[in-house]
Amino acid sequence: MPVAATILHTAAVGRRACVWIALLGIPRAAAATEPASTEPASTDAITLVVVDSGSVDDELRDELALRLGGRRLAPSEGLVDVPTERFAWVGVTPSGSQRLLEVVLSDGRAYSRLVDAPPGQLARATAGALVNMLDAIEDGRLAPERTGVAVPLVLQAVEPPSADPVPVPRPAPIDPPRPRAPTPPTWWLGPRLGGEVVLGVGPPVSERGLVAGGATLGVDAMHRRGGLVAADVRVAARSTDALQVLRVRVALGGGWVLRRGRFALPLRAAISIEPVVSRGATLRDRDGVSASPRPLVGALVRGSPSVVWWLRSGRAAVRASIELEVAASMEARAKPGVVRYVEAGDAVRGIGRAGGVELAAGLGLGAWFAVAPR
Repeated sequence: MPVAATILHTAAVGRRACVWIALLGIPRAAAATEPASTEPASTDAITLVVVDSGSVDDELRDELALRLGGRRLAPSEGLVDVPTERFAWVGVTPSGSQRLLEVVLSDGRAYSRLVDAPPGQLARATAGALVNMLDAIEDGRLAPERTGVAVPLVLQAVEPPSADPVPVPRPAPIDPPRPRAPTPPTWWLGPRLGGEVVLGVGPPVSERGLVAGGATLGVDAMHRRGGLVAADVRVAARSTDALQVLRVRVALGGGWVLRRGRFALPLRAAISIEPVVSRGATLRDRDGVSASPRPLVGALVRGSPSVVWWLRSGRAAVRASIELEVAASMEARAKPGVVRYVEAGDAVRGIGRAGGVELAAGLGLGAWFAVAPR
């Protein structure tokens, strides 16, 4: 009986102990089996990292590309528009052996951290510090230093292409002004001086040969196209024991000048009047009748092959010529023919002549001067 009572008492005490143990263990089990927090994960994920092209060098950029994981890396100089996704702008400011790391999020939150490392490991340490900062920002473990900060992005201006591009007209090429060639003068004035001998030809045969010798002074006006106006005075004389003759001829005419290089050929045709003064002889006409002294009138043709030397200015020249002439003349108001000079009292033997057909040959010198520019 006492044994049974003892057993029952022990069982009762054990049941009470179990109850207390159960009561005390319930909270621990409940606490141990409490389900995990159902709070949603952070949505502050940063998918794009924009590095400042002016402060982030290539070495740091390569280190970042190895550590960013799923985040994309872009330089700021290539952006033309602000990204629409959440991004972080990163800038680095050197300070001796340290670097100041600056991060500005697209929503205006700003962070900074000073990175100190040996020179050979500074880029790696800076990249690691930036990745840790981005992870802490996404997890909400890093509070911003400032808010409402503008992201320092400088976008490149890109003009949209025109739907209908307007072709830009090319300016016409401008030819350089060409130097204007000097215009040749309209008129040239050419004085000339020459000496010549005069030969009588044709009947009477007995008086053929040298008639006189003298000099010619003339002036030519030449147009630039070649036309020529000429005037000259010739003084010729002959003196023998029995006869002295002085002839002064004035001629006026025109012609043309053929030119090629230094060669020129003036051709002239003129009319003339020539007073004759004689001593020691009697004048006879072609019929042998005594005649009174009258001037000779006639015509002539003269050619002057010339060599011309132009001066450097081009407005003056010197010329040397050979003078060749054919002339025909007669006494004024008389029959055509030769005026003969005979000894006094002898109507047959002549001692000289004037007029008729005569040839003249000689040499000349002259010049050309420009007198009327265009």
